[in-house]
Amino acid sequence: MNVQTKPERVIDAAGIALLPLTDTPHQFAFLLLDGFSLLSFTSAVETLHIANRAAGRKVFDWVTLSETGAPVMTNQGTSHKVTAAISRLKRQTTLLVCGGDMIETATSKRILAWLREQAVHGCHVGGLCTAAWTLAEAGLLTSARATIHWENTESFAETFPLIALTDAPFVLDGNRSSTAGGTAAIDLVLELIARLADRDLAIATSEKMLYGSIHKLQENFSIAPCHRIGLANPRLRRAIALMDENLDEGISTDTIADDVGVSVRQLERQFRQHLKQSPQRYLTSMRLDRAKRLLVQTDMTIIGISFAAGYSSQTHFSKVFRERFGRTPYQLRSE
Repeated sequence: MNVQTKPERVIDAAGIALLPLTDTPHQFAFLLLDGFSLLSFTSAVETLHIANRAAGRKVFDWVTLSETGAPVMTNQGTSHKVTAAISRLKRQTTLLVCGGDMIETATSKRILAWLREQAVHGCHVGGLCTAAWTLAEAGLLTSARATIHWENTESFAETFPLIALTDAPFVLDGNRSSTAGGTAAIDLVLELIARLADRDLAIATSEKMLYGSIHKLQENFSIAPCHRIGLANPRLRRAIALMDENLDEGISTDTIADDVGVSVRQLERQFRQHLKQSPQRYLTSMRLDRAKRLLVQTDMTIIGISFAAGYSSQTHFSKVFRERFGRTPYQLRSE
């Protein structure tokens, strides 16, 4: 693997390492773990490929890695060749770990140690699909928010109770990132393209992929929140469905408890047991996550988004949004 001259790095206000748009392609590396999600991986790589086409030159380059350099099994049971072993990765590369169904057994002690070493040297380390689990096990998410595939949220929360887990499609928090699986890798890579190179290039890439149309489909046909977090408890599933149906107007804990047939105290106990928070706090999180999706995916006005998320006061909405995401709605939209 050729060693390239690294351009000077600049850190933006959000702690993201920016690289100037130069003749030297920005290097991505994909660490493929056994059983990795082929959909997440190809979504990410295809987005980079289309970005190069949109730019008319190679703005991004990438390599694939495995622990030993040997081929890796996909989640479809096929063998996938890689470029090199992890020991061949050069410094200051954007590294995305791609996980799948076998995330715990596929994460070796050697991989964990190597990821910590990359992080120490300033590498952006992200997790696709279930790989947030690997980053958390390596101790790389202690001060960052994260997301993971909805089938893994409950076990993740049990194993790493101190990590701020969201149900967002993707999270980019400082020099760490994660996705909830599938085509959410497209969202993450588009955001990385905007930050590493140019936001206009990210928009052009999205247009070439017809990704605006995909977002419209996702808005009208989304996974119900209770299914996203993998809850089996029928009362909690009903409670969360009620919250989702009333995000714009809100719903009291008394009303929810009455509808699902339990006392308020029982409902609060079940929320704390399974979701580690009170019903009203969970409702607030759902509202703010919805607001963030609308900010990123639509052209709605910020005041319109605040009403859609159930906030009649734009000042209060901005305050709680900043407390949750570290930026005001205006700052997030202007990035």
